[in-house]
Amino acid sequence: IVRSEKNRVNKTLLRLVESHPDPDVWKVYRGEYKRTLVTDPATGTETVGSVFVPPQFNRDDPSIVGVKIGGKQTYIQILNPNLARALRGVGASEFDHAIVRNMMKLSRFYAQLLTSWNPEFVVGNFFKDVQAALVTSMDVDGLPQGAQKKILAEALSLKSIRGVYNALRGDGSSEYAKWFEEFRHAGGKISFMEYNDVERIKERIDGMLTAGKTKRAFTQIAKYVEDVNTSVENGVRLSTYVAMRKAGISQDKAAYAARELTVNFNRKGEWGPIINSAYMFFNASVQGSTRMLQAIGRSKAVRRAVVAIAFGGMAMEILNYIISGDDDEKIKPWIKERNMIFMLPGRKDYIMIPMPYGYNVPYIAGQKMGEMFRTIAGHGKLTPAKAVAGIMTSLLESFNPLGTSPAILSEGKGSFLQMVSPTILDPMVQVAENRSWFGGPISPTKYDRNKPDSENYFASVHPAFIGAAKFLNSTTGGNAAKSGMLDVSPEVLEHYAQFIGGGVAKFLLNATGTGARALSGDEFIPEKTPILRRVYGKQTDASRRGDFHEAWAKVDGAHYEVIQLNNADDRDGALRAREDQKAEIEAYGAMRGTSKALSQYSKQRAQVQLNRETSDAEKKTKLEEIKQRENQLIIRALEIYNAAKKRQSP
Repeated sequence: IVRSEKNRVNKTLLRLVESHPDPDVWKVYRGEYKRTLVTDPATGTETVGSVFVPPQFNRDDPSIVGVKIGGKQTYIQILNPNLARALRGVGASEFDHAIVRNMMKLSRFYAQLLTSWNPEFVVGNFFKDVQAALVTSMDVDGLPQGAQKKILAEALSLKSIRGVYNALRGDGSSEYAKWFEEFRHAGGKISFMEYNDVERIKERIDGMLTAGKTKRAFTQIAKYVEDVNTSVENGVRLSTYVAMRKAGISQDKAAYAARELTVNFNRKGEWGPIINSAYMFFNASVQGSTRMLQAIGRSKAVRRAVVAIAFGGMAMEILNYIISGDDDEKIKPWIKERNMIFMLPGRKDYIMIPMPYGYNVPYIAGQKMGEMFRTIAGHGKLTPAKAVAGIMTSLLESFNPLGTSPAILSEGKGSFLQMVSPTILDPMVQVAENRSWFGGPISPTKYDRNKPDSENYFASVHPAFIGAAKFLNSTTGGNAAKSGMLDVSPEVLEHYAQFIGGGVAKFLLNATGTGARALSGDEFIPEKTPILRRVYGKQTDASRRGDFHEAWAKVDGAHYEVIQLNNADDRDGALRAREDQKAEIEAYGAMRGTSKALSQYSKQRAQVQLNRETSDAEKKTKLEEIKQRENQLIIRALEIYNAAKKRQSP
């Protein structure tokens, strides 16, 4: 089967060579028929006949590509060494070292945990793919007029997606399932971030044959989720393919155009797989950025669409302010940079639609223009310099294949070490810095040195990790007031678990955590609710507590910097630091007082929980009272901090 498919590819290459002859680039060597004596095995009679003699070449010659036409051997000699290596490498691994192979295998597995096996990935991927396809399709030659409307209608009705899904699950009876089979055989189907060759395919087949019942069950579940994600990934591509085929475009051209519509995960350079094994989404980022820039550069229609996106961002910024005042400003910056936000009238919650990377940049530019108009009208304080900095930040972040760009490090949303470290090392770097990928603290800052790490966590952490952290601490000599040999924050355990398990682990943890909160009557937390968290958000007690700890880290850091500079007799440096961080210094007293009070409330909570003479009902009442007092303190402290930040803005 593999040889047959490779020969099919090489036949296409032969047609290309014959259509564009150039003896300086490639040559074709065919066999010939030679006259010879042929002996009839039945009678022994000799007659003059002919036999086919194939051209003689060393098959290991890197410049030679073999192809069979009607069973007859033909060779193509590629005179350009780089082109020859690329063509001969189709379907064969160039990375045979065991370490490299294992790195790529781990990378493929982890990529699947984040994407094709992750039930939540389908939500963001659907919105991103539809938006990107609607714009990029304007750069597709041969796409009939009005095709964009048809693509959008079929995406929203799930017509093309259902066709792909049915075909993948073995039901090829519907119209679009039949189109998909043609689309797939024409080479249009996109697979996720994989590196497949003969050995990899053989390993998967062997694994399926030797798997037990439990493994087969999990494999079937993973296959179901993967088929759903693959259906979404190929849905808009199939709509594009069908529109082009109905317009009379050939299968090959229509499949190529559909494949290149958004991110082509299967396109990669010679070193693509090994770089991708170190930096998980490097290739996808490069391919997506390249495709977008090509479309903008070649098509006036795409350029007009980009301008329209910018004006859309400006309009939504102004509309959200009219609807909710400055509540829109309380949304995390990294959420606003990746999603279109629609504030709900008369409420403090919002709907968010994920945006494709790259195309979010003009939208953010429009947002900044909207904020500038508000400032001119006296309803904002955004300066031109900050607006330009915000746009440049989103530009560099969207087009940096390593992740966080150097331009945003000063804003506290990442670190240089996190940016350059390979994906596998990210959680260790983040825990060491106590800073997540978007800049927030992983666990609360601990100011009481005697407080065990196992008692230091946010209210939103999964209960299982609280129990696990306390178990590790207590079994190694610790307790609620003393650290044992294995004393680690539940937040750190959850952080590692979510990284190791990827999107699948996060989905399962959020699902079980949401169920546990619902049963216990605890607060509903949208950002911890699977699926819903991708499209809906609101401020909660848990999110406010996180905002406080994030702000307190900045405030305490600014105060510490001024103190240290004064201690070093650097008066000028201390004055500059005080001036640059005026809001943080101004809010220090209120924030420090709140932090101390929260520490005291934490001790009171521990005392209530450990009191065996108090009934469960009384404990619940007292804990709720403590929580309410904490929330009031946090709201007041954040109001003081945010007011100071607004006064600092020129």
